[in-house]
Amino acid sequence: EVDYSVNQLQDAAIYYQEQANALADQVQRDGSGNVRYPGFAELNAMADSGFRSLTYNSHFSVFAGDNSPVKQLQMPETFMPAGQMGLFVPITGEASVDPRIPDVCMPFAISQQLSLRRAITQVRDSYFAAFLSCTANESAEYQYTGYLMAYIYCCNELEGLSGSSVDTVLAQLSSTESAGVKHDKALYHDFFGSYTEADENNVCDLLVSWHIQTVVLPSLAVEESHFDPYDESQVDLSDIVSGRSR
Repeated sequence: EVDYSVNQLQDAAIYYQEQANALADQVQRDGSGNVRYPGFAELNAMADSGFRSLTYNSHFSVFAGDNSPVKQLQMPETFMPAGQMGLFVPITGEASVDPRIPDVCMPFAISQQLSLRRAITQVRDSYFAAFLSCTANESAEYQYTGYLMAYIYCCNELEGLSGSSVDTVLAQLSSTESAGVKHDKALYHDFFGSYTEADENNVCDLLVSWHIQTVVLPSLAVEESHFDPYDESQVDLSDIVSGRSR
């Protein structure tokens, strides 16, 4: 379990919201504000981009694997456990998603199932892997969904805490959501309610840790100053008789 403060959780939520806000207007929407993503088959084909980037550009071999299309589950009301986006059958390698989930969640659901197929079997790890592959994808649809889901999970974690200060944080976050993010977040909660398997398995621990390691710490790093013997401004020659005067 990752130990982090409420402030660090808030900072992560702010970062993910900022990314989602910026991308929310880059995806197509209909007159009701719902995203207009490509069809299921095309989304399937697009998923490989993120996994290939993580494998060949970031050199994470765990993301290499089978990119066979994910299926749409038949009779999801019979087979789907509450709160899950998809169903993976390890013995056959079959990966499927619930076709009833909001369209905005579909790229994330596909990526999560492809992560399970790569033997990233812990639920929280597969959701975190889905976030990484979505945000590494070249398409705005996948990137937006990745950051949106990360933001939602951080908000859900904050909502599980108590105290007036947390309520203030949540109110501040809500006030800075773009119209698209607010609309899509509401669709998510309308479908999943208060339960998601990812939240119960602490995916937020990994999201906050990732934010600290890849965003916060690099911003605090101070560039090391190297001595250059040819730079006269770095050499004091005032006490040397033959030294060059400045």
